[in-house]
Amino acid sequence: MAEATLKPKEALVWSLENYVVVKIKGGKLIRGKLKGFDVHLNLTLSGAQQILEDGQFKSLGDVIIRGDVVVFVVFPALQYKGEQQR
Repeated sequence: MAEATLKPKEALVWSLENYVVVKIKGGKLIRGKLKGFDVHLNLTLSGAQQILEDGQFKSLGDVIIRGDVVVFVVFPALQYKGEQQR
């Protein structure tokens, strides 16, 4: 069974208005609703929260994350339109 693969830009487009988790250099994890991005992977998140090591959250509000500090982005479960959920 073939898995559908998205390119990074496609995954970002599909993730707009959904919550993502971003790991940045230095090891911090930030979660928030993806409001926008650009070609440099600069990300705009609303309602952002830092996920602390003890599992607690620290409210950050609206943030812009420079693309050059992004280590990885965890996207929500994405499903192509027209595909049936398994």
